[in-house]
Amino acid sequence: MCGIYCCLKCNADNRSSREDIVLPKLRDYLKHRGPDCFSEYAIDVGCKWSVSFAGSVLWMQGFQLTMQPLIDDEYNYLLWNGDVFNGSMVNQETLSDTVKISQLFSKGNGTEIPVILSSIQGPYAFIYLDVKRQHLYFGRDRLGRHSLLWSSNSEEGFVLTSVGKRNVLDFKEVPTVGIFMVDMNSSDLGHIILYPWSDISAETLLNIDQECVLKVEVSSQSVQSPIILDRNNREKPFDSKHPLNQHDTEGVIGVHQIRDFMEKLQSDSDIKKSVKKLIYLLRNAVRVRVQTHPGICKECLECTKHMNVKTRAHKLTSECSDTKYQQEFLHCFKDDPYEAQPSETSLTDIEPRSSHAKACMCSEKELIMSHGHSTCLKHTDVEECLQSEPTTYSKEMWTTKNPKLCHHSKVGILFSGGLDSTILAALAHEFIPLGEPIDLLNVAFERERKEGNQNRKAAREKKHVRSSEEKEVTYLVPDRITGKNALDDLKRLYPNRQWNFVQMLLKKN
Repeated sequence: MCGIYCCLKCNADNRSSREDIVLPKLRDYLKHRGPDCFSEYAIDVGCKWSVSFAGSVLWMQGFQLTMQPLIDDEYNYLLWNGDVFNGSMVNQETLSDTVKISQLFSKGNGTEIPVILSSIQGPYAFIYLDVKRQHLYFGRDRLGRHSLLWSSNSEEGFVLTSVGKRNVLDFKEVPTVGIFMVDMNSSDLGHIILYPWSDISAETLLNIDQECVLKVEVSSQSVQSPIILDRNNREKPFDSKHPLNQHDTEGVIGVHQIRDFMEKLQSDSDIKKSVKKLIYLLRNAVRVRVQTHPGICKECLECTKHMNVKTRAHKLTSECSDTKYQQEFLHCFKDDPYEAQPSETSLTDIEPRSSHAKACMCSEKELIMSHGHSTCLKHTDVEECLQSEPTTYSKEMWTTKNPKLCHHSKVGILFSGGLDSTILAALAHEFIPLGEPIDLLNVAFERERKEGNQNRKAAREKKHVRSSEEKEVTYLVPDRITGKNALDDLKRLYPNRQWNFVQMLLKKN
């Protein structure tokens, strides 16, 4: 989940009319959607338009954090809130999906952008400015799985944002009927061009203006819909149906009868074929999600973000050779992170933010060495290099041949203990290194107490104390019980994996 924002305004002689007055009111909300980094840009396009962008990033794919908006070599701007799960679109070894999509957009001639989007498998909302052609593209995936809102008036301009506020503007959802384009070569924002998905009905297109904040011109160039939908707007993953009610389930109770019934189902060639296809799709969906995520957990990322690289390198900038530079750098990061102590001539020792992150010190040492030696020493004025923004260090340090920078858990599964979440956990096990734990997030809501317990409850509250056994009983709900049972099954099936059963307790208030 990322936060994306764009405001398009017509330039005027009065400077204040060009100022974006909406972004300051939404900035904090956008930042909540992307805690890893946030940036803003404001540019003029031609002599008529001013455009402001803001992007916040939640780092979920790729081995390097990609700041948004992403600006390519032609100064085109991309804001992307989504995930690409088809392997042909993403180089899984190095690039984030945002980088790959930006590259594909920049290679096209403008008209190819809707075609590129039609081939994407995964949820998304995006905003893309083609500066050369002065075209602003935006839209959502066919199912509308990621939010994108729009609003337009003469004072605030034309605004696109993933999150809005009712008392700021009258926002509406961007409809999921196709890809929209604003042609900034025209004199005003009188209309928007729509490249509709191929499965959108003519009736829907006739009434499209009712859903839009500006007049829409429907292009004759439709775009192939990436999914096949039935009349109820639901995805059809299979070409044919195999109803299970053809098999008599009456009287199927007990372990042995259930096993016999399941074996009978597997003997049905049509059902067996469908099950095989479902497992293939699930396995591939899980694989691409767990193999393209960053190689570092959230806490270690935060630890490294706050490393005082300037302090560590400061004492090494006084006329030292490369050899001495390397020796001093290594001296501050001894192999045993728990015993590392600075000498009088070494750099100031900086403790990790938590003991949880200490296990990553070896990886940090290698990264700091690589960054400090290869980057800082290329500059004649090292002090100037050390004044660089912290995000510069973060971006460069995560470019590495070995993307697995820590061995803590990086994958969490919302885990009720049901068949679906247990299967997902088993499939995730196939693609995550054995040395890396998997978090099973089990949510339990506070259970309603019976009336007979009210007096006992009042007494406990008066004493401000409650025993651990009473706490456990309070949250011992069905999902907690099935979760623990399924955890035992996973431990039995995969004993070499560390399964972290994370008990999340939510009070009714």
